[in-house]
Amino acid sequence: NEKPRFRHAVAIPGRAHTSTDLLNLRVPHRFRRQQSATTWAGSYFYRLVDSAQDKRNSKKNYFRTNQLIVCAFLSRERGEEMLNTHLLDIDKLVEEIYDDTKRGGICIKSYIKENARLAILEELRRNRSAFHKASSDYHGVAQDLSICFAGSGDKSRTDVLFSRIDELRQEYELTYHEIAQRAGFQIKNGLNSISIHHFLPGSCGIGPHRDVKRYKGIIITNIIEGAAPFYLCSDKQGSDKYVLDTAPGSVVFLRAPRTEPGEIRPVHGIGTVTAERYTVGFREYDSS
Repeated sequence: NEKPRFRHAVAIPGRAHTSTDLLNLRVPHRFRRQQSATTWAGSYFYRLVDSAQDKRNSKKNYFRTNQLIVCAFLSRERGEEMLNTHLLDIDKLVEEIYDDTKRGGICIKSYIKENARLAILEELRRNRSAFHKASSDYHGVAQDLSICFAGSGDKSRTDVLFSRIDELRQEYELTYHEIAQRAGFQIKNGLNSISIHHFLPGSCGIGPHRDVKRYKGIIITNIIEGAAPFYLCSDKQGSDKYVLDTAPGSVVFLRAPRTEPGEIRPVHGIGTVTAERYTVGFREYDSS
């Protein structure tokens, strides 16, 4: 059998490894039905490695820390990476996101590779029936969109399998763990919420609002298609708007509560939509 190529290696420092940690690196749906999880072409194979032992195996490209690590192997049918991760400066992101004196959000253009963006867009269009119309008034916030939830932690999760979107989420898990380590917060459930939004041209978007407190760590919004102003503001009346340049392929990172219950959540919104718009959001939902 052909040996697998490495795809993911995630360090989860500061606490014991559990089955939940491993589930945070779920296997893409397109690999699940092929062969047994004990074979190379089947699924991921997990094992814990002590960093002292790993020093003798550096050629295997493990992600090394002074903690135990989780190594995940992908089958020989592994796809290409979907993100231009070299565009992200983790230290700068943490500084911008978690400083309460700053806006609490940044945008990185062209972060999603074009071939990955187009593949996700095709998957979204193919599964339009999974979306439902959202309420036009959500807790006093005007909005006009259709929505679909596809994460393991979402209560109203669709039965549709968005395999490409789940692969994208897995790549973001690596970044999420790095952010948590630098920003000093613990991850409990990983990016277990996937929120997909669809806006038609002429939609009013979503009025100024804060995301709910149960979304922890960071809010990641991927712009897959369309045009509409994504803005940060100082209050729910939309004062002091600061518009981010969110062209298709961009990603927006927003602050979410870490360990501090009173941590400021940025007010943000989406203006009038001028071209059909799809976005995919990844969050950690804490039900406790």
